[in-house]
Amino acid sequence: MKNRYSKLAWAAAVLAAVLALVWKSAPLDDAQERIKVIGAGGPQKLTNLELAPWEVEFFGDAKAARWLATGSSAAVIVTVVDGSGNRRAVHDPGYCFRGAGWTVERETPLLLPHGKAVRVDLRRDTETLEAVYWFSDGRQAYTSPTRYWWESTLRRLTLGASGPESVLVLLVPARDNHTDWGGWLATWPQFTFL
Repeated sequence: MKNRYSKLAWAAAVLAAVLALVWKSAPLDDAQERIKVIGAGGPQKLTNLELAPWEVEFFGDAKAARWLATGSSAAVIVTVVDGSGNRRAVHDPGYCFRGAGWTVERETPLLLPHGKAVRVDLRRDTETLEAVYWFSDGRQAYTSPTRYWWESTLRRLTLGASGPESVLVLLVPARDNHTDWGGWLATWPQFTFL
């Protein structure tokens, strides 16, 4: 009887190892096609910006893109992170703000055409800054990192059948520390439907 359980345990372990290898190596569609259409159309100017070397190292297999978006209302630095290749690289932006020495003073919901974002008011010593972020699967925008992690895990477990990959979208003013976000987002609708 003991020998039979031992064989079953070994068979289960081998099966689990094989399934883990298949699961880990199974290719999943990423969000790159959605990200490529950002620069299409409109009177605005979009300039590609390079990521810092430490960011490239941090993101690893995740794909990140950054632009300077200038138009009639304001100049904003837009960072989009597709965590398909490394979902650990996508996390609550509050961690990055705090890690850079900012204190989060207030978080205010901001409505988007297909969901919501959050505007974050930050302070570091005497300096203030606003930032806006959301996660989006191309159909709905949301602000919960826990939802992102859950959906990303479910997507990996179902080999992509549970839905498209969500991206993190982060907006920070390029010149002034404050922006009319409603006006800016109306000028750049391609960012709200990532």
